[in-house]
Amino acid sequence: MFEITKNNRGLNSIDSLFDNFFNQSFLNHRINSLDYYYSEDEKKHFIEFVLPGVDKKEINLNINGSYLYLSYDAKDDSANSFWSKSFNRRIKLPNNINRDNIKASLKNGVLTVDFEKDINKIESKKIEIK
Repeated sequence: MFEITKNNRGLNSIDSLFDNFFNQSFLNHRINSLDYYYSEDEKKHFIEFVLPGVDKKEINLNINGSYLYLSYDAKDDSANSFWSKSFNRRIKLPNNINRDNIKASLKNGVLTVDFEKDINKIESKKIEIK
């Protein structure tokens, strides 16, 4: 009627998943790092962050060297707020961006940063070995 399993690693994994879910509920989870979505087309690079409930005046966004820096300083330390902790995020940018045409917008809780590609910068170069 029941099949005996010799290797129960799969069952242990499922048990572990449920234990983690119920013991460390996602409702109590604090954000440690901010994930982002990167995409590009022929003319631009795009980076998107999901920041629900954050006002654009509370966001610090700058570029220094070849990195984009995003930070948020939480004003409300209550546990009831989704963004109750401050965060900092540093992202390495591609080499071929035009630093003069960087645009950012916050709409419906999504921060979008787009970078025009600089066609004069070479992304890669073959090196001749002598």
